[in-house]
Amino acid sequence: MSGQIASIEPGHLELLNHTLGLTEWNRTPNRNYFMTGENSSDFPRLTALVDAGMMTMRPNAEWLGGGFYFAATDYGRKYAIEMLPPPKKKTRYDQYLSSECVESFPEWLGIDIPEREYNWDCWGEQKNKVRFKSRRGTGEWCKTIKEAKVSYKAAIKRNKEVEKERLKAWGIGVTSA
Repeated sequence: MSGQIASIEPGHLELLNHTLGLTEWNRTPNRNYFMTGENSSDFPRLTALVDAGMMTMRPNAEWLGGGFYFAATDYGRKYAIEMLPPPKKKTRYDQYLSSECVESFPEWLGIDIPEREYNWDCWGEQKNKVRFKSRRGTGEWCKTIKEAKVSYKAAIKRNKEVEKERLKAWGIGVTSA
């Protein structure tokens, strides 16, 4: 191994990770190049990495715009992988984003989303009213969405109580003290 950088600054490590295509989620290098010119703000840090033996440098072809081509050495690659922070645990939302589904996030979680129904076609008192409906319950027809939500929640609560009584009558879920 060549000389060490006196202190690895975050900027050095970021350039090394970028060169290799490393991220917190992608811990396997998928490339190994960085092209830049002498006027770049990254150039001094890249040459410091070359001096430390973590990268190599060679002139770039003129037809590619000139400048320099940098690549990480085996030592640089191993160092960059070692210095990656431990991966964070994926949240349920991260899992949802990486899944190939067509559902909305609440549906993917298994949440029964109520459907909003409008009653435009009927005559009389029921005309221009709204209600919420799902397999858990159906609210009453109401004039406003706010009233419809209250009605829907009350219907769900009633259905839960009815189900609880039914289970109790069958002796299911009853604990004896």
